Amino acid sequence: MSSSNDLRSQAKNIFNLCKQTCPDSLILKLVQLLHTSPNPETRTMSTILLRRHLTRHHDDSFIYPHLTASTQSTLRSLLLSSLHQEPVKSIAKKLCDTVSELASWPDLLPLLFQLFTSPDSRLQEILLLVFAQLAHYIGETLIPQLSTLHFVFLRSLSAATSSSDVRIAALAASINFVQCLSNPSDRDSIGGVKNIVQWVVA
Repeated sequence: MSSSNDLRSQAKNIFNLCKQTCPDSLILKLVQLLHTSPNPETRTMSTILLRRHLTRHHDDSFIYPHLTASTQSTLRSLLLSSLHQEPVKSIAKKLCDTVSELASWPDLLPLLFQLFTSPDSRLQEILLLVFAQLAHYIGETLIPQLSTLHFVFLRSLSAATSSSDVRIAALAASINFVQCLSNPSDRDSIGGVKNIVQWVVA
């Protein structure tokens, strides 16, 4: 970012103008920078701007519903691809927040479960970080996936091959998901996970 206040102000004005007049082009450019830039600072700034304009926490900036179906499809594809390849953990975590908020994607859950089959612990951690956030947004709608989630959480928490980062992410996802279930029978159905969580936090 420029140290000149005038240049920063001018850049902000241009950005806001683009947001108002050509939001599709703006969002596509940001996600392409995130996906292709070799510069971590550029990817970080792209991620921050995308999160600000694609999540409901920033109602005055939330423009996702106004994007065309084609732009939304390209955006989803590049965000998920970036999750696969992003080597910087702080950027990946910001991406997890954005992907979780856009959890209405019909193809999101199959792709997340596919990540878990990877031997790459980084991808497994990303999967669990997304699930930890998903519990806040669509926890109840994940009930049909209880058996699969039970397997993912339990294996991540207890497997001897799980890294400490994977176990921490699995613990966070398990706690968030158990807390979001309002029906006691649903909580009991993932008792194995709950027992491990209770043992860990005891």
